[in-house]
Amino acid sequence: MFEWLSVSGIRFGLDGLKTGWRFLRRNKRNLSPQEKIKLRLKWQPEFQQWWYKQVKGKLTPEIVIRDLRRLDEYPDIKPSRRTSSWFRALIMQTYERGIVISLAYGNLTEDENGKWRHTNHAVKEDGPRCVLAGFIPYDFIDNVDWDGDRYYYSPNVFCYFDGERHSPFERVMYCQMWDFDGVPQVRELGVYRDISRYSKKQGVPTFA
Repeated sequence: MFEWLSVSGIRFGLDGLKTGWRFLRRNKRNLSPQEKIKLRLKWQPEFQQWWYKQVKGKLTPEIVIRDLRRLDEYPDIKPSRRTSSWFRALIMQTYERGIVISLAYGNLTEDENGKWRHTNHAVKEDGPRCVLAGFIPYDFIDNVDWDGDRYYYSPNVFCYFDGERHSPFERVMYCQMWDFDGVPQVRELGVYRDISRYSKKQGVPTFA
């Protein structure tokens, strides 16, 4: 009955856990601080220059984000429970470690408890227009084709989807946007998971 508690049984269990962990982490990269700094110094000026040029020229700062490990799925869209292997998005801003892209737009309301939640349009509730934003660090980016391709003229950004839930994001936040001298600014309001859960508890599951 308790044979699995023997030394050999424990070793077998540990070996199984190690194998399972290696399988789950098989596509994860472990970059050193030096490697991360190198990538930030490489991509930061290029993205900042491109984004600022788009904003000042009143152009659409659209990019195509592609999973480096699933290159051959482009331009097809395959049904999957995972994050799509490629998608189009707008760069809202850059930050010290990467770029911020828009995922969805809707309204949020700050309630009497000082917490943000989805706006309840069913009862004519009002709230500021906000955006669900994904933060992609520069060290998740392997390469960029700034000229685009025959499908989209927007830059193709090739990423490692090593972030939350096999996505290219180190975090996903609800944010508020405004313009300062013609340049978009982003204010973080809260973590997607926290606000989404709180909204559901308050009976407002939809961000719209």
